[in-house]
Amino acid sequence: MRFVTLLCLVLIILIGSCAKLQEQKHRDFCETGFSLLFYKDNHFCVSNDYYKKNKIRMPLGYWDAIKIAKKNGWSLPDKDMVNFIWSKSDCKLDPIPMKPGPKMVSFKYIKRHNDMIEEQLQGRRCKLIAGHKKDVISGGDDYVTIYGWHRKNGRPIQPVYSGHEANYYDYSHGIRFIYRLET
Repeated sequence: MRFVTLLCLVLIILIGSCAKLQEQKHRDFCETGFSLLFYKDNHFCVSNDYYKKNKIRMPLGYWDAIKIAKKNGWSLPDKDMVNFIWSKSDCKLDPIPMKPGPKMVSFKYIKRHNDMIEEQLQGRRCKLIAGHKKDVISGGDDYVTIYGWHRKNGRPIQPVYSGHEANYYDYSHGIRFIYRLET
């Protein structure tokens, strides 16, 4: 009986060690700027923040986002993945809605919103940031599909919405790239 118990303990330790080694192997495959998440029986690398150009979170039209994603072997998340990313985020920021109107597509508006996000971060170093943008999600061809902008209670301001043409974007849209690791 003692031998069986000892054997079981050794197996438990080995299995746990193997799982940790497997996770480390996957973590090593995530590019800089990406975090490892285990979601629906798969390991995913998820960008830590939204797409940036010159350190400014820049929205993109759907096809521009897809073009960048395909070039790098990435994709866009779906609604469930956006919720999961928010739940795992170590920095859950408050959404910052700005006055709607024709100026919300301007660089000035985009830059101002980015500055407000940076003020909210106050220099914190975060592994995964969420809540501060509406995610452009997979699903649209002729239309951009957006979802998210989660409040602190976990409820999104923006339900799934596909009412804008595919090339539309405004200050509130964020592009978060993901890729699935082969196991």
